[in-house]
Amino acid sequence: MKTQKFVKITAALALAIGLVAVTVVQAAEKKGEGKNEQDGKKVTLADVPAPVRAAIKAATAGGTIKEIEQEDEDGKTVYDVDATVNGKDMEIKVAANGTILSNKEDKDGGDKKDEGENNEQDGKKVTLSDVPAPVRAAIKAATAGGTIKEIEQEDEDGKTVYDVDATVNGKDLEIKVAADGTILSNKEDKDGGEKD
Repeated sequence: MKTQKFVKITAALALAIGLVAVTVVQAAEKKGEGKNEQDGKKVTLADVPAPVRAAIKAATAGGTIKEIEQEDEDGKTVYDVDATVNGKDMEIKVAANGTILSNKEDKDGGDKKDEGENNEQDGKKVTLSDVPAPVRAAIKAATAGGTIKEIEQEDEDGKTVYDVDATVNGKDLEIKVAADGTILSNKEDKDGGEKD
């Protein structure tokens, strides 16, 4: 009889300890989730430095800014902007010096923190009006007097680049432009724009 009572008490005690442990773990996970959702400090356009403000205005021209978050990435301040431009939800990341680090369509409507989702925009076709102002200016300069056939926004090594297929002076060209407007390559396209 005493053995059965001891087993019951031990089982009840183990169950109670288990429930307490599960509750503590769940509370800790919830607390951690809250931090992940609030990684950045919400700021307004007026709060950001002038170069960042100018870059954001250029990237969202004709659109609506929904939210700006100031974040620390690898010890550097960056600004994550959620906006609607030309009817598309966009994620724009701007460095503290005003350089646009990325400007891509937000396929998940703003849930940037979802693990396991591929947010890369490899091969997404865009128009000249969709690209950031510095990219647009570089493309116009590189294709002056020619015809733009296609622009694709891609992610290469975590950086947004724009691949442009164009015809200039009767030659098919492949032009690659960084998000800050730097022309990374401008070469003749031997296969006439056919992608692998």
